[in-house]
Amino acid sequence: MSNPYSQPPTGLSDQQTARMALQQQARSGPGSDLGRGLGPGRHGGPGEPGTNASPVIDLTGSNDEDDEDLESSRPSKRLRIDTKGHDEIARILNAGVRLVQGASDDVNDGKNAEVTDQNIPFVEIERPPASFQDQLAYISVDGGGQQPQSSSSPLPLPPRPRRSLFMRDKTETAPEDDEQEYMAVQTTPYTMEKPAAAARLADNTILDFHPWTGNHPEDALNEQTAKQGFYDRIQLSQNESNTARPSLYAHFKNPNGLKALSHIFAAALKRRQAMTKVTPNSTFKPPPRVTLTDNKREAWLRDLANPSVPLRRLSRTIPHGIRGKILLDQCLGKNIPIGRAIWLAKCVGANEIRAFKRKGTAATIASGLETKWVKDWTGSVQQFLEGVVQSHEDAGWIENQAYAMRLSGRLFLEQLLDQDAYLEWFLGSLHASNLDMLLVWLSTIGVYWKNLTSYRKRGRRLAQTLLDKLAWALNVNRSAVLNPLITRLQSLIRSFITSYPSSFILPLTWSQHQKALTACFNTTVPLETAILAQLIARNARLSRISPQSAINSPQSIPRPAPQQLISLLDAPCASNGFPLLAAKCLALPLDHRTLIHTLLEWSSTPFRYGCARIYASARLLRRWRKLSIDTDAHILSFLAENSKYSARQLDNAYHLVSELVRSHSFSVGKYLEWLMARGAVRCPEMSGQYLTADVELLRHLPSSRLPEHIWNLRNTLLSRAGVSVDAEARQIRQIKTDLLQRHSDIFVGHVGTIDTEMMDGDIDWASLSWTVKSEISHWIREQVALKLRAQAQVQNQPSGNATAQETASMIKPGQFYFLRYILERMGDFSILADVLKLLSQSSNPTVLASVTDTLNHHLPSFTAIGATMDLLQSFAITYSKLSKTEAHVQDLIVSLLDVAIVIPSEASTVAVLRRDLARYDKKSAMAASSPVSEHMADTLNPVNPTFGGMLDQLLASGNCMDDATLMRIFDLLIQKLETGKADISITSSEAARYLAQLRLFNPKTFDGLMIKRVIGMIHTSPRPKLSHFLPPLIGVGCITLPAFFGLVKRLLLDADKTGENNIPDVLHLRLDMLSVLALGTTDQNTVPDLVSKFTC
Repeated sequence: MSNPYSQPPTGLSDQQTARMALQQQARSGPGSDLGRGLGPGRHGGPGEPGTNASPVIDLTGSNDEDDEDLESSRPSKRLRIDTKGHDEIARILNAGVRLVQGASDDVNDGKNAEVTDQNIPFVEIERPPASFQDQLAYISVDGGGQQPQSSSSPLPLPPRPRRSLFMRDKTETAPEDDEQEYMAVQTTPYTMEKPAAAARLADNTILDFHPWTGNHPEDALNEQTAKQGFYDRIQLSQNESNTARPSLYAHFKNPNGLKALSHIFAAALKRRQAMTKVTPNSTFKPPPRVTLTDNKREAWLRDLANPSVPLRRLSRTIPHGIRGKILLDQCLGKNIPIGRAIWLAKCVGANEIRAFKRKGTAATIASGLETKWVKDWTGSVQQFLEGVVQSHEDAGWIENQAYAMRLSGRLFLEQLLDQDAYLEWFLGSLHASNLDMLLVWLSTIGVYWKNLTSYRKRGRRLAQTLLDKLAWALNVNRSAVLNPLITRLQSLIRSFITSYPSSFILPLTWSQHQKALTACFNTTVPLETAILAQLIARNARLSRISPQSAINSPQSIPRPAPQQLISLLDAPCASNGFPLLAAKCLALPLDHRTLIHTLLEWSSTPFRYGCARIYASARLLRRWRKLSIDTDAHILSFLAENSKYSARQLDNAYHLVSELVRSHSFSVGKYLEWLMARGAVRCPEMSGQYLTADVELLRHLPSSRLPEHIWNLRNTLLSRAGVSVDAEARQIRQIKTDLLQRHSDIFVGHVGTIDTEMMDGDIDWASLSWTVKSEISHWIREQVALKLRAQAQVQNQPSGNATAQETASMIKPGQFYFLRYILERMGDFSILADVLKLLSQSSNPTVLASVTDTLNHHLPSFTAIGATMDLLQSFAITYSKLSKTEAHVQDLIVSLLDVAIVIPSEASTVAVLRRDLARYDKKSAMAASSPVSEHMADTLNPVNPTFGGMLDQLLASGNCMDDATLMRIFDLLIQKLETGKADISITSSEAARYLAQLRLFNPKTFDGLMIKRVIGMIHTSPRPKLSHFLPPLIGVGCITLPAFFGLVKRLLLDADKTGENNIPDVLHLRLDMLSVLALGTTDQNTVPDLVSKFTC
C-alpha cells in the first residue's frame, strides 16, 4: 500500500499551504519545533513502514525521534566570510542542529543511523537571505536524496589579498540557545558599506569596489546579450578599420588634390573650433557674503583650511567682514593653503567691486572707486608683510614669514595688486632694511625680478640699493660673519649687470658706488674685466658732463645765477609745473632785464634743439607779464642789441613774439610807436640791404588778432622800410590757390581774386615769414573746422544717402598726413594742437591713431603749450566710444599707451589700456590654429585695384602659414618699398603694415628673409633710397635702427678684412644713412603715417 505522502506536493495550493506552514513553524520559536518537520511517512506512519518510500516535507507535524541520524549525517554548510547575515544564519542553524540531536537522543536512543534524504525545516532569521542562491545553500526544496558527505567542515576560503584584516576563526564557538530568544528585527533599509581594509588609491577611492545597483547596461537582458554576451568595446566603423593611405594617395596623384585636402582640413579645423567653443555666457557669480556669528565664521575658516572640504560646498556663502589685513591675518593664523587663500581674496575682491557697480554710480566714478579699492588692498598687503617681518622675535616666525612671502608673491603674480605701487614699496622696504633683515627681502626678490629690472626707472633704483647694501656690508664685515650675505649680493649684482647693464649707468652717484661695483667682478676673467671697464668709462664720461652731478657734489662751487637759470630751463618740466618754474626763476638773484634776456638767449641759441623751448618761453613771459613785469620793453631791447648777423637764431625770437601777439601778451601798438620814436624805419640806401632785427619783426607779426588801424600802420612802416606789402598778400593768395586746386578734397571755397596764379614748384614752408605762416595756419584750421561741421550736418540728415555723404565729408588718413606735414614744416604747433583737438572726434581708428602718434612725437612742445592733458583726455573719450563698435583698435590702444605711460598722473588710464590690450591679445591667442589657404596666395595680383582687400582677406583667413606662401607675399610687399612702383595698388605705408601683420605668422622666417633682403639691397647697384625703404619698416617695428646700423657696420668691417669691394658706392651709402637720421626735417611727406613713430 503506497504512502499517500510519497510524492512531493505540487500545484499552487500546495505551495501556498507549505509556505503558511513554514511561517507558522518559524513563529513557534527555536525551542519548540525547530527539530520537527519530518512527517509520519518517514517510518511508515500509521499504515506501512516507509523504508523505500520517497521522503517528503510534512507541513502538519514532526517526528523528533528520527531526526538525529539525518542531521548528524549531513555535512555542515561552509560559512560565507563576507556577509554578516550569513554568519547569523549559520549560527542559528547550528543551534537548531543541536536541538534536533538532543531530542533524538531522548526519544530514540540507539536507533539505526541510516537516514533517507529528508529536508531541514526553514528557520526565519534576523534578516532574509540576500539572494535565491543563498537560500539554496541552507535548505533543499527539490525533495531529492542527498548523500552524506563528511561530518567535518571544509577549509575556509583563503584570505583576501592586500591589507586583509578579517579572517574567519574556525574555532568560534556557537552561541548558547538562550541568545536567540531576544533578536532585534532590522527595520532600516540595507546599505552597502565600503570595506575598511580594502585597497585605496591616492584620492581615497576604493580599488575594485563596484556595488551592484541594477542600473548597469550589463543588467539589461536582450537578444544580443543573450546570444553574444555583454561587452563594452565600441565597434569601429568600416571606414576607419584600415589605414588612410589608399584614400589619400589618389588625392596626392591628382593635381588639384592638395587644394581639396586643404579645403577639407580647413573645414575640419573650423568645425572643431566651432564645436569646442564655449558659446553660452558665463554664469559664474561671486559667492554672496552673509553675516555669521564668530563661532560659525571660525568653523568656516577651519573648513577652508582643510583641503578635504571641497570649495564647492564653501562657495555657497562666504562670511561677511573678512577683508583687507584681517583676511590675510586669518589666512596666516589658520594656515590656509595658498591656493584657497587666493580664491578667498578673489571672492572678496569681486564682491567689493560688484558693490561699487551696484550702487548705481556712473562708470567713471565706479572706475575710480575700483582703483581706490585696489590701492587700499595693496596697502593692506604691505602692512601685513611689514607686520610679519617685524615680529621676528615671535615663535614660529620662520614659518609665518615664509607663508607671508609666498602669499604676497602669489597675489602679485595673479595681478591682484597695484603692481607699480607694490614694486615701489618693495624697493623702499629693501632700501630701508638693515643687514639683519636684508636676507628676508632678498629671498623674495626673485618673484619680482623681471618686473623690477625690465625698466631702467626701477632697475637703476634697485642697482643703487644693492650697491649701497654691499658697500655697507663690506665696511662692517670685521669677523667674516657677513660673508654669505656679501657673496649673495655680489652674485646678484653680477647677474644683474650681465642682463641689464644700462641700469648701472649712475653718473650722479658713481663716485660712491664704483668701489662696491668693482668688488663684484673677478678681474682675472677677461669678459668680466671688459664689462667693468665699459661701465667705468661710460659713468666717468657722463659724470664729467652732467650738471646735476656738480650740483649734488659735496665739493660743488656756487654757480652764477644765469647758469642756474639755464639749468632750471633745461630741466624737464611737466605741464602743471610752469607756475613753480616761473617762481624759481624769479627767486634767482637776477634783475628782470637780465632774466628776460637770458630766457630769450636760451630760446634762440643754436646749441639747443626743438620748438618746445619757444613755447615754454612764451608761457613764462605770459605769467611774468601778469605780475606787472614790463616784458615788452625787455624783448625790444634784446632785438635792438642783436643785429642780423648775430649768432642767435632770430627766427625763434620772431616765432616767440608771434605767439605772444596771438595771446595778446605783446603790445604791437607800443612796438610801432617805439620804432617811430627811434626813427629806426628808413628806406634802405641800396637794394638787398638787410633790415635790423627790431625792424625785421614787422614782417613776422600775425594779422589775425590786430585791429585794422594797427595793421595799416604796420604796412605803412614796412613799405617805408622797402618791403612790398602787395607781394606778401599775393604770396598768401598763391599758396591758398595752390592748395585749393591741388587738394580740392580737403580745401573748399575760393580766394579773393580770380586771376591768381599757382605757385611754381614746391613751397618752401620753412622760409616763409610768420605773417604768411600764421595766415595759412589759421586758414587751414578754418578749413578743417568747416569740413567737420559739414560732416556733422550730414550725420543729422535722415536721408538714405547720408552714409555716402558722411564718408565723403570725413577727414581721411591721407588728408590728415598732408595737413600735418604742412603745419610741421612751418613749425606752427599751436595751430597743430587745435587741428588735433578738432580731429579727436573722428570715428576712423587709423586717423585717431595717427593723431595720437603726432601728440606723442611732439609731446614736449604740446606740454609746453599746455595742450597735452586736454588732447589725451579727448582721445581717451573717443577711444571708449570706438571700442564698443570697432573690432580692430589695437593700434589706437598702443598709441594711447605710448602717450599715457610717460605722464605720471595717468596711471589709471594706463591700467585700463593695458587691460584692454591684454583682452584683445587673449582673444587672438584663443583662436584655433588654422592654416592660410595656399590657392588664395597664388591668385594675388599687386596690380589689381582690390589687391589690398584680397590681402586683408588672406591674412585674416588663418593664423599659421607655410614658408612658401610667406615668401611669396613677402616678395610682393617688399617690392613696393624697394622700387616704389606706382602700378602696385597699395601705398608704402600700407605695405609696411601688411609686412608687420605677416611677421606675426612666423617671426623667425620673416626676420631671416628681411636680413637677406637688406644685405642684398646694400650689395646692389643702383641701390634703393634708404629714406624710402627704412622709415616705414622701422615705424611698424620690422626693423630697428640699431640693428640696421650694426648690420651695415659689420658688412663694412668684413669687406675691409677680406679686401673685397663688394659694397658699391660706400660714400653714397653713408650719405643715405645720414638722410635717414635727418628724416624728421626732410621729406616727411614720403611716408607721413609712419614717420612719427619712426622719429619718436
